[in-house]
Order: sequence, then C-alpha cells, then structure tokens
Amino acid sequence: MKVLISAAFAIALGAAAPSSAATLIFDLKIDGSSSGLGGTNFGTVSVTENAGSLVITEQLKSGYAIHKTTASNHQALVFSLVNDPAISIKNISTASIVRAATVDNRNRPITYTAPGISGSFDYGLSCTGCGNGVNSTLTQYSFTVSSSSGALTLNSLAYNVFNGSKVYFASDLINKSSGVTGNVGAVLRSNVGSVPEPASWAMMIAGFGAVGTVLRRQRKMELTFG
Repeated sequence: MKVLISAAFAIALGAAAPSSAATLIFDLKIDGSSSGLGGTNFGTVSVTENAGSLVITEQLKSGYAIHKTTASNHQALVFSLVNDPAISIKNISTASIVRAATVDNRNRPITYTAPGISGSFDYGLSCTGCGNGVNSTLTQYSFTVSSSSGALTLNSLAYNVFNGSKVYFASDLINKSSGVTGNVGAVLRSNVGSVPEPASWAMMIAGFGAVGTVLRRQRKMELTFG
C-alpha cells in the first residue's frame, strides 16, 4: 500500500509542475508621439510559440485604436527577427489587417521606421480596413508568422534600443478622444511567468484525484482489518 501511495504522490507532484505554453508579453508603453497620446500603457503584444511558428496578438486598451494611414512609416505593427529570414504571415484574424509591401516600386526590399521610435524594422502589417481617424474601431487582432528557413522561437525576436529600452514592436495608434496619433513601442514585461496549458491543469487534477482514491482505499482496509 505504501508503494501505491508513493506512486500516486509521484503522479500528483509530477503533474503539479505543469508544462507551460512558451509565451512572452510586451507592453506598449514607449510613447513616440510628439504631442503625447495621453497615457502610460496603451496595450500589449503577446507572442506564443506554436509548432515552429509564432502567434502574435496585439490588444489595445480602451480609448485607443489602430491608426489607418497610407504612410510607409506608420504601420499597424512592425517588428524584426534575428537574421531577417524570409517569412509568411497567415491566419490574420481580421480582413482589416494585411501584410505591408515588402519591396518598393523599384523592387528593392523595404524596411520600416516608426517616427518617434529610433531604429528600423524588417516586417510590417497595415490596417487598410480601419476607419479613418477617430472612426477606427480595430483594437485587437492576431496572426501567425512562419519561416521556410527553420523553426521560429521566442529567441528569434529582435529589438531596437531606444532611450535605454529594448523595443521589440512598434504600432501606430490613435487616441479616440483627442485624435492624437503616433507610434508606440513595445517592451518586454518584466517578471512575466509562463502560462500553464489546459492539459497540464487536467493532469494536476487527475494526479491529486489518484492520491485521494488511494488514501480512501487504505482507510477502508484499516477499518476492515484493524
């Protein structure tokens, strides 16, 4: 019986250290607007590893939206990857977002800047379907990035240094109350923990349930033979 109890505890303890989805969260908080967007944190960009691809989600706080513009240096989102691999962008959650042009009219590769945030970025997405100005309603979307050069991981993310901060993403936003627009940089959130996967929680519950079952059986045996 002790062996059974030990085994059950081993199952429970093993499940109690759940595997975690590899996710990082970046805070949109570096305000590059010349007039100030009127806040200190405008939303988040989360990045999750998924079978060699990266799932990226931008979520804005209430009162802000993606700014629609045709300017090449004001994109919905710009970012870079280490070694600048060729990528594909799929599973965009809204038709309002499209991949920005990758070459100019002379077929030269385009890099993107985000005025107010120093440095350049290799990839961009445009919000062609957002409403103009304060009529923009897009505040959340996601997409998947893959590369034929190999698996992408969180370590694939590159950054620019701006005023001592590592800026991984930049997004052109609008304050829907004031109408002020500008680029905002996203920096890695400190002390962010991993997010347990649902299957891990199920294993934990099953493991502790096994412990309870073994303990109940032991108690019955003690009552019967004690």
